[in-house]
Amino acid sequence: MFGTDWGATMAASTLFMLPVLLVFVVLQNRVTGGLTAGAVKG
Repeated sequence: MFGTDWGATMAASTLFMLPVLLVFVVLQNRVTGGLTAGAVKG
């Protein structure tokens, strides 16, 4: 009666995680590119 519906909990956490993961992957490339461009001497 007071159990936790783990299937629904995992489905909701996956749906909330996907946009965050997508933003992280996109911004990771930009941040890495900016750091390496600033580290070049010359």
